[in-house]
Amino acid sequence: MACVFCQNWQISHPDTSAPLEDISIEKLAAVMLGLQRSGAHNINLVSPTQHAPWLYQAWLTAKAQGLVLPVVYNTNGYERIEILEPLDEMIDIYLPDLKYAGNISAGKYSHTPDYAGTALAAVQFMLKQKGRLKLQNGLAARGVLVRHLVLPGLARESRKILDELYALDPEIHLSLMSQYAPQHEAKNIPELNRRLSAEEYNEIVEYAAGLGLANVWIQETASQEILVPDFCASRPFQ
Repeated sequence: MACVFCQNWQISHPDTSAPLEDISIEKLAAVMLGLQRSGAHNINLVSPTQHAPWLYQAWLTAKAQGLVLPVVYNTNGYERIEILEPLDEMIDIYLPDLKYAGNISAGKYSHTPDYAGTALAAVQFMLKQKGRLKLQNGLAARGVLVRHLVLPGLARESRKILDELYALDPEIHLSLMSQYAPQHEAKNIPELNRRLSAEEYNEIVEYAAGLGLANVWIQETASQEILVPDFCASRPFQ
């Protein structure tokens, strides 16, 4: 995807002229094991799909050396089931987005004109494969947690997404996010060049409650300051 409002655009839409660091399967396995030794709660694979075959090999290598942490598949939701299915052994927790309920918005703002049906089918498959989110000692251990970022002016799509999720499973675990702030190219798009209002967000929270969705995490309203990290200052793999 190429979301115009991407908050981590510095790393997801990098300058192709900049040097990139190659990470071997063995080194990535060592990173996973290092995270386990340092006390991490899980291995969080962010936007992993295009690297899936090598991530799987790294996981197998790390597992053979004692990796036991759950693996989180942290995805924008734009997934093909034939890619997810072979990864069943590796993935413990799915953390997908459902960004849009309509393909017009998806095409306009994320360059994915078939997003809506594709992502909903993927979430349905994830639920079938892993089931509802299960916690152990307050931490996610297995299952699916869907995220939805409420966008300014797109309340109708947010309501439709909640309808679709309720139809899949009224007890699905959902994170409703209020943290939208215009980043990247959104600053040049009038309808997206503003913060989400508290009223807009609260309307969607109330709609979720009215539907009867049973497991919803909410955030503070959009009056809070949004802190966006400088990813250019991030350290490479150590």
